[in-house]
Amino acid sequence: MKVYKNGHLAKTKVDGREPNVLTRTHHWLGRSAWAGDEYFNGTIAYVKFWHGVELQQLDVTELYAPHNKPHHFWDFRGCTAGEAVIDSTNGELMATPMNGPACGAHGISLDGNDEYVDIDGWEWDGTTSIEVYVKHDSIT
Repeated sequence: MKVYKNGHLAKTKVDGREPNVLTRTHHWLGRSAWAGDEYFNGTIAYVKFWHGVELQQLDVTELYAPHNKPHHFWDFRGCTAGEAVIDSTNGELMATPMNGPACGAHGISLDGNDEYVDIDGWEWDGTTSIEVYVKHDSIT
């Protein structure tokens, strides 16, 4: 796994672990599958997924070019509180706000206590690249 921050490689982890092929029942933004883990406190502007693609530094540098079309894209900028955001790439998968997060021009704001986003289940596996634009306030 490679983690980029502001377009630059920040960390690489190679442990051979890949997600199994399965349809997951929970896809959450802002919380973990484990009850004891902390919630994200901050704002998520958008999330994009690319299946079968491992982004390299050049790809990250050019991420905002229109030719890099993700397989899934949830844009939370300008969302409406309490309403699900539709995957704008395929129009099928919904990202539903849970426990009342606020929406605004910059995205969906999670309080770090119990708010998160629940994304519909779908099957994915193997090489996957994820771009998330966030403003991290803190983890509580």
